[in-house]
Amino acid sequence: HGAQPGAGRDPAPLLKAALYDMPECMEALLQAGADASLPIGSGYTALHCAYSARTARLLLAAGVALDARTWQGCNTADEAWLLSKMAVLREILAAGGRVSPGPLARDGDVETAAESTR
Repeated sequence: HGAQPGAGRDPAPLLKAALYDMPECMEALLQAGADASLPIGSGYTALHCAYSARTARLLLAAGVALDARTWQGCNTADEAWLLSKMAVLREILAAGGRVSPGPLARDGDVETAAESTR
């Protein structure tokens, strides 16, 4: 089957599959044309919602943007760090993402995040 008309225009199914750690569902959505970098209204992408290293790797392989920001100013690494999703954070950092000294960061977060994933 080819991509369905309109596939990839609603980010919610992919975000939910990432949030609930459903990699097989994510693979099907991505194969059907879902856009991994498409955010919902608050700026969250599927990578912001990724629950596991496996779901993060799927999204990174699909070319998701690492620097997409939520309405709070958090990029994907910031979100993983703030929610203590260390396996996801390791994948994002390995792909070139960075924890930023953004509005929600505390003193030392950037260094602590990098060290905690080693």
